[in-house]
Amino acid sequence: MKKNGMVLAAMAGAAVLLTGCATTKAAFNPAAVSPAAVMSVKANYEINWYGEDPETKGAAAGLLNKLIKDKTDEKTQNLLARTAPLMNDAAAAVYEVLPAAGIQLADRNAVLNSAAYKAAGDNRLYAAAAYEKADGYKLLGAKDTAAAAGVKEATGAASFIYVTYEINKVIGSGVGKNGSMTACVTAMIVVADAEGKEIASSHAYAEGKEKIAVVAGIYDTEKLVPMYPAVIREALKKAVEKL
Repeated sequence: MKKNGMVLAAMAGAAVLLTGCATTKAAFNPAAVSPAAVMSVKANYEINWYGEDPETKGAAAGLLNKLIKDKTDEKTQNLLARTAPLMNDAAAAVYEVLPAAGIQLADRNAVLNSAAYKAAGDNRLYAAAAYEKADGYKLLGAKDTAAAAGVKEATGAASFIYVTYEINKVIGSGVGKNGSMTACVTAMIVVADAEGKEIASSHAYAEGKEKIAVVAGIYDTEKLVPMYPAVIREALKKAVEKL
């Protein structure tokens, strides 16, 4: 945690040195980007330890994801806790948090059912990395603009929003993977125009307030997973506030 904080601090310091006092970031205006079409809500597929690389990557991750999809035994769920059950709630959070911050959103069904959106394919890199997505959504980034013009015509969208979550678990106290742990989420949001030009972006991190026991990396998944909806919303709220 300290290491990540030092890195972010160094990046912020470098940005100050590069920009100096001559320029100031323009204030984000929610009204200017409204209504916004939510184009993608995605996340890493496996709940990994914060700061550690996933044990499985790329095509191997996709294959493993498929193999364990129907597994329900406690050991498998503990070792390979997946984000898929959280994705629809993660999308619902977008439609709660952004309007509360003054960003009007285009009708979800109008976006997802538009001919242009239905015709769009998943971004190959995201698909190869086995990202999870909320029901009805495609794996898209701001540069995947094929559907944007059609969605704009169908919904009157003034901008396009892409949300990515990094859903992890983190040790709260103890030694190694022994002690207490909790849920943690990094929410990343990009607001772009129809040509893929970024209007604003930000990211933010949040941890659960509740802690559960962990011994040698083993914990009760049924106690951990219910923590995520609140943490997802907190991380997303922080990210939106930073736009």
